[in-house]
Amino acid sequence: MSKLHLKLLIGLIFLGATVAHTNAAVWQPVGSPIGHAASSNAISIDRICGPFEKLSPDTFAVRFQKETLFATNARNYELVFAATHPGNVEYKPAVQQAHMFISARNNMGAEQRITFPDIPDQKIGVKFLKLNATSDANARVYYYVREGPAEIDGDVLKFTEIPPRAKFPIKVTVVA
Repeated sequence: MSKLHLKLLIGLIFLGATVAHTNAAVWQPVGSPIGHAASSNAISIDRICGPFEKLSPDTFAVRFQKETLFATNARNYELVFAATHPGNVEYKPAVQQAHMFISARNNMGAEQRITFPDIPDQKIGVKFLKLNATSDANARVYYYVREGPAEIDGDVLKFTEIPPRAKFPIKVTVVA
């Protein structure tokens, strides 16, 4: 799975829709420039929902989890963001929600192959297992648990409590 980073550049134009903290309406002539709070560094873009995580103030990476598979369209993934500004003495705080759709299939860039060594059957009582998949592009490999009583922490598969009345053998599927 190749790593996809999204860079977002958000302007302050959406803050023009907020009105100053006054009791009287202030009307501007048609065509007047829209004002905004002076501090452009105060805008924060954050994740609301979707298969991605925030890496830095302007960089996000797509990360798939088990929940993504059950609530997704096979052609696109929906990312939902919130752009927030705390406001200042002249402008009210503002929150603007944004949706972004990305294709489920990445057809751009170089093809890569991931080698995922077979994992032998594990005995009851094993708490974790290090995963050793490699990419021929020398990119970091990310994992998620598709099914089974386990979760991922980096490149470690952590086995969770076995459900009551589980039938053995218990299948755990890991996707790289």
